[in-house]
Amino acid sequence: MKPALWIGLPAALVVVLLAIANRARVVVSFYPLPWTAELRLYEVFFAGILIGLVAGMIGAWWIGRRWRREARAKRREVKALKAEQAARQSPEAQP
Repeated sequence: MKPALWIGLPAALVVVLLAIANRARVVVSFYPLPWTAELRLYEVFFAGILIGLVAGMIGAWWIGRRWRREARAKRREVKALKAEQAARQSPEAQP
């Protein structure tokens, strides 16, 4: 069996069991906004996980901007150096 199946199957089982065990409805209020929502407890739990994952991905992307900027600068530098090297090696450039 593949490793993804070894991890995915138990994780799916845990998710299903969690959803079955937490079917009670809860009222979620969005203080200080005047909105409230009646959701199942597992929906609140999974929404919190999803929001955390998205926030983590955005944070990781934001942190990586420095390295992406440096990589773009290095790529431009390499392109310029290759163009300069090609210009020096062209037959027209030799006397």
